[in-house]
Amino acid sequence: MWIVDSKIASGGFGSVYKGHHMETDEIVAIKTEKKKNKINYLDKEIVIYRAIGESEGFPRLRWTGRTKCPIEGEDDECMVMVIDFLGLSLSDLFYKNKKSFSLKTVLLLADQMIDRLETLHKRNVVHRDIKPGNFVMGTGGNASKVYLLDFGLAHLYRNSDNKHIPYDDNVPFRGTHRYASINAHDKIEQTRRDDLESLGYVLIYFLKGSLPWQNQNVDRNKRRVIIGELKKKTSIAEITCGLPSVFEEYLKVVRLLQFDDKPDYKRLKELFRKCLADHNYLNDGIYDWSQEAEPPSKRLTRRSSTKKTEFEETEAKKQMKKNTKKRKKSLSEEEVPKKQKQKMAKKDDSGRTSRRSSVVSNARASFGSVAVCEVIEISDDSK
Repeated sequence: MWIVDSKIASGGFGSVYKGHHMETDEIVAIKTEKKKNKINYLDKEIVIYRAIGESEGFPRLRWTGRTKCPIEGEDDECMVMVIDFLGLSLSDLFYKNKKSFSLKTVLLLADQMIDRLETLHKRNVVHRDIKPGNFVMGTGGNASKVYLLDFGLAHLYRNSDNKHIPYDDNVPFRGTHRYASINAHDKIEQTRRDDLESLGYVLIYFLKGSLPWQNQNVDRNKRRVIIGELKKKTSIAEITCGLPSVFEEYLKVVRLLQFDDKPDYKRLKELFRKCLADHNYLNDGIYDWSQEAEPPSKRLTRRSSTKKTEFEETEAKKQMKKNTKKRKKSLSEEEVPKKQKQKMAKKDDSGRTSRRSSVVSNARASFGSVAVCEVIEISDDSK
């Protein structure tokens, strides 16, 4: 039996909770959806999870069924899905990192994210809503592993006879405007190429902090058309301006793919791996948020080339500002009155201060797994 502990997020179609198994105390994520909804996204998502199985980089499906919904304060019947409880999403980590990821982090993420899409596509599934919030990091021994989830908008691109679905240019829009492919904006049926195009926009967003078509204050009903037109008018060179050439090359390759083309995933991963090697970065699973991560200044000194892109120059300037703030802080600490220093020393000698630090540290460690329940993405991803 699974016990509900706390709500993580909720929307128009259902809610997500943190829970645990009554006997083993294993922590899980519990997703619910009211049966009376016109569209049952959870039923579709369960079908996708079963198709994926226990593939690497995807949460495992632990249990599904129908039950009453006392957790919602109602007696309506709900569809329930229980999956692995994972870490923070890339959206959460991006905002915690002040909307900026280093080149190394993005290159490491790109390799795994392409890998996840390749696995998904091998199962005849396209995601149709690739965005930072749908990629999460693992926990414990899998803390450096990227996971892909949320398949409410996913669908099969092959039918029961294993034939590719037919071309259709009059389907409802599915996805998030900011990251959706141009084809999706044009109401063309999405296939493998569209997931990869969306991923390209996500990676560029991680490096730049924004995309050219963001923050369009227009009516929601017109947003699909207007943002789609902006994506068409903005050249790939402009979208990737100031970034290493690999990002321009990636977008060119995936935008040239035809409706039913099988992408060359190996080639796409090799593009980013070459860029990683060219900059003397290690594929060590250490990201910006990892405790062992080097500051950007050290990462820059290990480059094989002395020529810096506009992006790299910006990264170095950010680090210089941080160092200046640290120097100012250290100077102010030196001005602490002697009496206050003596009091601080007494506390250290008595062990009170060190014990308090230990308590705070332990409290944070025990609260770490709960923190994800409190972090709900309220960014303007819909724009």
